[in-house]
Amino acid sequence: GEWPGGSAHASPVLHFHGGKVKQTEFRIDGFRISDPQSGYLQARINIDAVQEMRVTTADPDVSRGRGTAAGADIDTLATSYRPDFLVTDFIPDLTSTGGLMVKSWSPRALLVTPFGRNCDNPRGWFENAADAHYKLNIVSGLPKGEDTGKVLEVSNLTHLMVVAGKHRIASTFLYDRSGADFEGLTVFTPREATINRREHMFFGSVKDVVQLSNAAILELGFAELH
Repeated sequence: GEWPGGSAHASPVLHFHGGKVKQTEFRIDGFRISDPQSGYLQARINIDAVQEMRVTTADPDVSRGRGTAAGADIDTLATSYRPDFLVTDFIPDLTSTGGLMVKSWSPRALLVTPFGRNCDNPRGWFENAADAHYKLNIVSGLPKGEDTGKVLEVSNLTHLMVVAGKHRIASTFLYDRSGADFEGLTVFTPREATINRREHMFFGSVKDVVQLSNAAILELGFAELH
């Protein structure tokens, strides 16, 4: 899908309304998830777990920080009243080039379940969304056994929400891992001149929304990004 008002760069980077990448602040469930140095959105999230994506461009508030061009919000928690389980794209794409091998594979799995004595009025929800992307790069013109490179990216999103009296407590935990073997492999760049890349990212947040009155709420939260 596409973000409204966004345009893609030659690399997988988004710009909003003519602003630089670092002028857009990305948030997940109300907390900033932009890379602190580059400002890029580098997190990988199972698309089945995304409930809503919004872009705010007019008069950003002071909490947006660097988001002078736009603020992009991703909401993930699904509040189903019955347990839901979804598996998507679980059959890999095969290739017979150089023998039978998996060429690409992008499986996704989503579990959402309410808990409490009354399913029609649950006391909370648990959600777990996992996905992976595997790609085999085959370069023709190189000797067999030295003509392949691999890319593997995985992510797992866990979300828990508990309703207790006037409190609505939600937590989000996201773990991303990506790696590439022989990145940059071409006919003119053999394996000896390539790199093996490994990257990790962890995001965690806790937020408590307190209903003070019919006209007032109080939000308290904490988040950490590594």
